[in-house]
Amino acid sequence: MRDERPEAHEDIGASIRELSGQVSAPPQLRAAVARERLRRGPGARRHVTRAPLLAVAACLAIAIAVSFALLGGSPEAPSAAQASALALRPATLSAPAVDTRNARFVARSVGTVRFPNYGYEASWPAVGARSDALSGRRATTVLYGKGAARVGYTIVDGRPLGVPASAPRARFERIDARVIRRDGALAVVWQQGGHTCIVASRDAGLAQLLRFAAWQE
Repeated sequence: MRDERPEAHEDIGASIRELSGQVSAPPQLRAAVARERLRRGPGARRHVTRAPLLAVAACLAIAIAVSFALLGGSPEAPSAAQASALALRPATLSAPAVDTRNARFVARSVGTVRFPNYGYEASWPAVGARSDALSGRRATTVLYGKGAARVGYTIVDGRPLGVPASAPRARFERIDARVIRRDGALAVVWQQGGHTCIVASRDAGLAQLLRFAAWQE
């Protein structure tokens, strides 16, 4: 049943005005709205019906969706800095087993990117794991331990994440990475297999994290 109360119409109009302030509508839409206002005249607002308001709201929603698509995502697209915080969180899942086909890796991956077994040579075995959602993306983390020290390795599914322009570069072997320092922690960020990979720690130094990032068969 339609709500024909004047206050209901005002609520719809308020919502449209709020949307209008958040997105720039296409020129064709603005012109159509202007023509409609001229056709109805100065007193038209008192007699406006719900259907035209809903039509304009639908057009604005489409404009918002198109704008986000052209910009390559939503305004809440995650950053590498946010993802690095996940690598520092405690484990919520048990550690993955060592890959029976290749002991240099554990039995966990995201796409074609496999998680290393740092216990193979570096005496940092996997001690736990976690799975998180970051603005709708899946972020998988494996945690490694040496005594009380911890290193987290996070891979974020989907396209590479943005990295702060101020983050310095660090190159080691095959890795061209960026370094993020935040709240007493250190994170090394790089791209592999089309995804963002991060190793982060409050205990390990930059040289150790770069060696972990460059881990390969």
